[in-house]
Amino acid sequence: MWFLLQFLSYGFVGWVAFLLLAYFVPRRMGLRGVFVAHLLLGIGVFYWDAAWVREQMSKPDWSETGTPDLDGVFVLGALVRIFIINIAVTPIAILGGWHHKRARTPGPSAIRSTQG
Repeated sequence: MWFLLQFLSYGFVGWVAFLLLAYFVPRRMGLRGVFVAHLLLGIGVFYWDAAWVREQMSKPDWSETGTPDLDGVFVLGALVRIFIINIAVTPIAILGGWHHKRARTPGPSAIRSTQG
């Protein structure tokens, strides 16, 4: 359960930003936008996690503990978080891509207006 609570660290605004990005990029770009949205989400999560690690390492008691450099562990953890967040927002991205197709398909009113 603790592992799942870690995803709350992005906060409400962070999750809203993730969901909006996952929906509107595919809505604008179609299927290609699903992949672009996932790439942008991955970059954002990695940046957010790196900023948090930098903040933690700047605290005075970080280097006094003799903890070894954990770059590999950080990258592995960030990749797992990126994977899980991308899995979580995939339905929203697919919905955005589907709405892209619907927005580009002319409806019955558009057909009627061209006929006369």
